[in-house]
Amino acid sequence: MTDFKTTKKLIATALGQQAADRAIINARLVNVFTSEILPQSTITISDGKIASIGKPAPGALGPKTKIIDAGNDFVLPGYIETHTHIANVFRLHDFCASVLPHGTTTVISEATELGNSLGYKGLSWLLEEAAGLPMEISFTAPCFSPPYPDFESSYPISLDEYEKLLQLEQIAGIGEAYWPDILKADDRTLELLALAKHFNKPVQGHSAGAKEAQLNAFVAAGIASCHEPINPEQALERLRLGLHLMIREGSIRRDLAGVAPVKDLTRENRRMTISTDGVTPSWLLNQGHLDSLGEKAVKLGFDPLTVVQMLTLNAAEAFGRQDIGALTPGRRADILIVPELEKFTPRLVFCRGEISVDNGRLSHAESYVPYKYPPAAYNSLGLEPVSGKTFLYPTTKNDLVKVRAIKPEIGSMVTHAVTATLKVEKGNIAADSDQDIIKYVVFDRYGSKRCGHGFLAGTGIREGAWASTLNWECYQPTVIGCNEVEMAAAFNHLLKMGGGIVVVNKGMVLAELPLPIGGIMGDLNLQEILKREEEIVAALTLIGSKLDNPFFHYQTLAFTGLPFLRLTDKGLFDIRKKSLVPLEIED
Repeated sequence: MTDFKTTKKLIATALGQQAADRAIINARLVNVFTSEILPQSTITISDGKIASIGKPAPGALGPKTKIIDAGNDFVLPGYIETHTHIANVFRLHDFCASVLPHGTTTVISEATELGNSLGYKGLSWLLEEAAGLPMEISFTAPCFSPPYPDFESSYPISLDEYEKLLQLEQIAGIGEAYWPDILKADDRTLELLALAKHFNKPVQGHSAGAKEAQLNAFVAAGIASCHEPINPEQALERLRLGLHLMIREGSIRRDLAGVAPVKDLTRENRRMTISTDGVTPSWLLNQGHLDSLGEKAVKLGFDPLTVVQMLTLNAAEAFGRQDIGALTPGRRADILIVPELEKFTPRLVFCRGEISVDNGRLSHAESYVPYKYPPAAYNSLGLEPVSGKTFLYPTTKNDLVKVRAIKPEIGSMVTHAVTATLKVEKGNIAADSDQDIIKYVVFDRYGSKRCGHGFLAGTGIREGAWASTLNWECYQPTVIGCNEVEMAAAFNHLLKMGGGIVVVNKGMVLAELPLPIGGIMGDLNLQEILKREEEIVAALTLIGSKLDNPFFHYQTLAFTGLPFLRLTDKGLFDIRKKSLVPLEIED
């Protein structure tokens, strides 16, 4: 229902018939519509929204109006994050407390993590958590992820549940859709796209690897954006098709420098934004947020006013939002006072017209109390402890057997298919640390309790085991190790924690990160999480791991959204063939 009371008050304030609640004076207002700086401006605010900009009407400033003197500093709209993953490891209140001082007042995040691990009820709890925070955190509903539901299990969300979600204001659209799935154009996918269109919610895209005809088809299906380009040519190709380009610069991938030259290939930048696609506790604690990305963009040659547009108006328009992203009458009063435009870090942050941050200090500490998830969120794995027998790989071969193994690529998230000849010991295919071949098992937590068996090559691990539920998109319990007893110990400790990550060796826990909420999030603060992450990296190094960025690299191994060979709970999956392949290779 339209809020006539607020509208009447805004009109009255703009006309000077009623005094504003608050006013910012002596501002150098950054107008993102005209890309200009307006000196000596005043912004009046009533009921959390902007009533007027420029010169206030007589009567708009009254005795009870709270005056904030910008002191000739720049005044900008709050920054908007367009693509990230924040329901992951840390809690939302800690994330909010970290990014608000850096000027981010609105975040639109993927929700694949709790959506895939807990389904519709998990998303409902996540939305409740976000609703209690002083800044806006909205989500995109997961788009039938993980990428290949016929070959890997997840917690299903029905079309009826999607319809309920898309009617919620907190759901900004449908999350990143993988182009191969969209181009299959099956009835279920088309129904979801039709629902999004019906509720006027955009569908974010994941078009890595798509070209020409495939991209045209992807856009024809109704995709609105993409964050995957890594060079200016890919970026321009997507811009020419009308996609919103969300240039990625975060903890996992840093593509801003590679994509930045696109600014010299087009005179139009109004469909460009900058997003993180996810940040780590270390990043949040040490590197800021969108303010640091804005500063980097300027250093790469972007005009500062263009960068402000990218972080505000362009971001709002990517989701069809006309209530945020600009300092203009009627829009929400998410406002930043910034001393140095090219630095982007604010000294004052307003959310909904109220001061949320003053020189780095948070206001309203009571707003950052952790949300209490129900017991069901802490008991989601549905699996029983196992013995070492679970990790035996039975075979009919006698002495030696030729197998497929997955070899992670150093410096990349790609995996390759390699072959290995392994010994058979009492009917079990054994790992071989001398060949750098270890066992790799993915369990199904969503009902069947099946597990897929595989081997990993080239990790360097020579002893112990690693177990985790923090595995991209599928969030299935996953175990790697050199012997069955150690793998069972790691898996059983993972169950005891309710999910997370653990490294064991010689029957002892070397490091652990408990993530009992859906196996995805925990109750630890950012500093403690960072400490645990560093301990896990040290433990992996101790047992021999030589993968780069090991805390994240092992999480990606089961992700079927990247080539070439992956393991799911249903077995080895060949990404190019889009089919399961046997572990053993027949001569």
